[in-house]
Amino acid sequence: MADREDCGAKETRETGLLDPWCLSPDLPPQHTGRLSHLAEKHGLLPDTQFGGRPGRTTEQALLVLSNAIDRAWYKHKVVTLVAFDLKGAFNGVHRTSLDACLRAKRIPTVARKWIASFMSDRYANIGFDDFRTETAPLANAGLAQGSPLLSILFAFFNADLVDQPVTFHGGASAFIDDYFHWRVGRSAEENLAKL
Repeated sequence: MADREDCGAKETRETGLLDPWCLSPDLPPQHTGRLSHLAEKHGLLPDTQFGGRPGRTTEQALLVLSNAIDRAWYKHKVVTLVAFDLKGAFNGVHRTSLDACLRAKRIPTVARKWIASFMSDRYANIGFDDFRTETAPLANAGLAQGSPLLSILFAFFNADLVDQPVTFHGGASAFIDDYFHWRVGRSAEENLAKL
């Protein structure tokens, strides 16, 4: 087993959960579970961030929005909603920015280094029919499509955008790479000025 200091034992009180990172750096599904467990146990992600997290379903995401609309209409208010899909969201995750997000949430150094290595030294080529380009390095590969780490890492990356309180005046929520922000007021014009 790696030295406990190498595993970040002095950095956070949660480190004990991640000691297995030192044992098996090539097991993404297990690491996904450890990272998800750490995030949920210690409340590291916003409550209104849904999808790719245990117990955070599509139905719950819709209920947050539906409840906000019902409350507003009950008080004869107008709800104005901006919704968008973050195009190329996973490819656009920059390794340095993700590391800063993980560090801010006190994820241990050993885990952050493993994640950085997971996002490094990636190559691609394009092929169709009998044609294939030469393999070339990707300067910023982002998160690997199909990886079990994709959803949880994007949740950490996107957390600051989503981390806004849901009140009688509005709120924000997300379902993986779909983002919603709404305001409640007397008119759509008033809401738009505040969005």
